[in-house]
Amino acid sequence: MLAGQVVDLRWHAANGRRFERASDQVGAHWLIWLGVLVLLIVAVAGARRVPSRWYVGFRLLLLAVVCHVLIDGWHFWEHYNLRDPAVAHVLLAILKTAMLAGVVTAMPTTTTSISIWSGNGKQRPR
Repeated sequence: MLAGQVVDLRWHAANGRRFERASDQVGAHWLIWLGVLVLLIVAVAGARRVPSRWYVGFRLLLLAVVCHVLIDGWHFWEHYNLRDPAVAHVLLAILKTAMLAGVVTAMPTTTTSISIWSGNGKQRPR
């Protein structure tokens, strides 16, 4: 998704502030959309299969991804109709931050990742 953000910024740098047609939006945003799809799959799988201590991170990620999809649909529609959706841009930036927070919260630390592999929920003896 971050690579998609770079592609989007490159598109805007090359094309200025002109409004995007549907084909322009696909060219500028396809990698972001692919990254969001991957995060959606990870969030759903994580929310269903991980230990409860990471559940909050996956739920935050899932909520942020679903909201991002909805706001991005609105963003696409506004640009398609030649309007600049300033509120959508702000909300998308906030949701990207929330997705990052969800990923970071859901990542196991070194000591907690050991407990996953021990099989009984406790750390291995040292």
